[in-house]
Amino acid sequence: MLYKKTRLKGQIALHTIFYLLLAVITIFLLVWLFSNIIPSISRSLYCHVLGNSNPDCKVYWVMQNTEIKPMLFSSEKMIKYTFSDIEDEFFTVRQGLSELILTVTGDAVFAGFDLCNDSSYEWNISQMDSFQEYKSDDLASFNCSVIHIHVINGTVVISYKMSYRDCDTANQVLSNILACWESGDYGNLNKDLLCSAIRVKACPVALNEKNITELLITKNLCNVIENSEYGCGTEDNLEIENINSESIIVEYTNKRIRVS
Repeated sequence: MLYKKTRLKGQIALHTIFYLLLAVITIFLLVWLFSNIIPSISRSLYCHVLGNSNPDCKVYWVMQNTEIKPMLFSSEKMIKYTFSDIEDEFFTVRQGLSELILTVTGDAVFAGFDLCNDSSYEWNISQMDSFQEYKSDDLASFNCSVIHIHVINGTVVISYKMSYRDCDTANQVLSNILACWESGDYGNLNKDLLCSAIRVKACPVALNEKNITELLITKNLCNVIENSEYGCGTEDNLEIENINSESIIVEYTNKRIRVS
């Protein structure tokens, strides 16, 4: 008799633990349901009634405000010239420099540099010390891209550092196009997206569908987004108006990218 009572108490204890565990799991599932699924359903019904004109019902915004303005770039290069007699050479740098500094080492009897054949921008070194490094002042304010070099008897090693400002407008617009295309699931999304409104400050703007597509081809991106009209892939994923204003809109509409 005592054995049966003990066994019955054990069964009751197991049942109690089971029901408590079941209650905890049920409460957890209810909390998850009301915190995730119910609000999502409610929001869908709300937006279906009011339409997507309500700000809370916008599908997706990638970059609402993007700005293109001149950026400072720097680069350094080294050129080596060796001469045994009087010679005249030249090399070119890009226009629009904000800074150009030449550094020269060597053992030449004479090394001279002039910019654009302008006597206002000359730099001459006589009887170079092979252990010394010669550095010019800032030579930025000239209007051409040609530097003439005059060397007498010896070797000169020229390195130069240049800084320049560039808007890089086409690449920045292309970056926005690719981001928008990715957000549109590469043409698989069935909803339109307003991706970016680009403001252009103090930069020339002259973009069209042809030169943006040429940039895609140069960067080997025709496998990402295509424009068959200009020989980039077999599909027509791009619609780009001729752009010459200070405001550029990038959007995903009708499963294509539109830039205006």
